[in-house]
Amino acid sequence: MQVGTAEDGPIVAVLPTNEKLYFVKTHAVYSVQLADQIDPNRQNPDIPNTQQRELPFGSEHFAVARILLTAEMLFKKTALGQFFDVKQGIDLTIDLLKYIAALIDVRDRLEIAQQEAAVAHVAESPAHRMLHLPSVDNVEARCDAFAQKTAHVVNCLERLAKMFYPTELSSKWIDALIRILKQRERDDSAFAAYMVKVRPFLMFVLEMRNMIEHPKPDKSVKVHNFRLLSSGELAPPSVEIVRHNEPVETTHLTVMMETVTRDLVSVCEALVAYLCDSNIDVRGAFASLRVIQVPLGQRQNPQVRFSYAYYDGQKMIPISVG
Repeated sequence: MQVGTAEDGPIVAVLPTNEKLYFVKTHAVYSVQLADQIDPNRQNPDIPNTQQRELPFGSEHFAVARILLTAEMLFKKTALGQFFDVKQGIDLTIDLLKYIAALIDVRDRLEIAQQEAAVAHVAESPAHRMLHLPSVDNVEARCDAFAQKTAHVVNCLERLAKMFYPTELSSKWIDALIRILKQRERDDSAFAAYMVKVRPFLMFVLEMRNMIEHPKPDKSVKVHNFRLLSSGELAPPSVEIVRHNEPVETTHLTVMMETVTRDLVSVCEALVAYLCDSNIDVRGAFASLRVIQVPLGQRQNPQVRFSYAYYDGQKMIPISVG
């Protein structure tokens, strides 16, 4: 069969899951279901194979490379043990990517709406000291929808972490993971230190929607539409973030959305790498493996930064694990 279109570019990776087969192309990700998967009892001979575009971007997009293709590189039974469910892991990273794609879509639509509002706004001298400002419809609702989707990303990361620690993580999974890592891997473990570092960001993401809908004096996210500043400048939609014992932060709404999205992609990538590195099956033939960041010149995809490697007595050698 032919998957997708010629414009999508070549197939870069094929990833099986429990329900679908995913084809990662250069500019899109497709899923394929065979007729036997749709009708396993073969009761209807006319059922065709199906394909569907899942994501409008592919292997060249930073999120696909740093999340899905990194997971493909590291989710290997040879390294993680025969009981590791590779297909479930790929399913979860697909879910992560879909949430990230939704965040990108919210941000892009806001950018378009801002540009259209600004173009439609006619610069004029204020009549009777009254200036009509441009406006983006439902700007608060757009921010609220973005906040809801960011929380979905963190909740999906929880499900991913519980694949590696199925019984140890409580409802406060971030704190529980930090505690487990410090107990098992020493207080100075890189993974524990990383989780301590990103905890404030992850907690902000989880609380952001509540900070919008139920603001408090020391914890709120206030959304502003276009505003006229005292300098006479016209400011685009922005957010004012208030957090306990931290300076008030005001930034353009699109900038906040882009920053949070990229930071979430970085956390997804790092968590995949750290979880795999900390759970290599030490009983197997590849017990000496570690996850490393591969030098740029040695990467097949410049944005897939992590791989397994072994120590040859002098340096770490990246290898592909089957």
